[in-house]
Amino acid sequence: SFQCPYHAWTYDFEGKLIAAPNLTKMPDIDRNEYGLAKVHIREYLGYVWVCLAEEPPSFEEDVMGAIEERLGDV
Repeated sequence: SFQCPYHAWTYDFEGKLIAAPNLTKMPDIDRNEYGLAKVHIREYLGYVWVCLAEEPPSFEEDVMGAIEERLGDV
């Protein structure tokens, strides 16, 4: 599991909310509804690239291609 250091909400590695301060006092909270959203990520050149689309475009063609087009071969 991992925990947000600011809010102290704790999630499992699938993104499901498993603990939060005062969560037992809020029985109507759906832990699945308040889980983390899945996103597509990729590390490239020391950066983390995030895509929020359900079906991400080709990273190699769209991102890497645009970088090489603008900056040259890395």
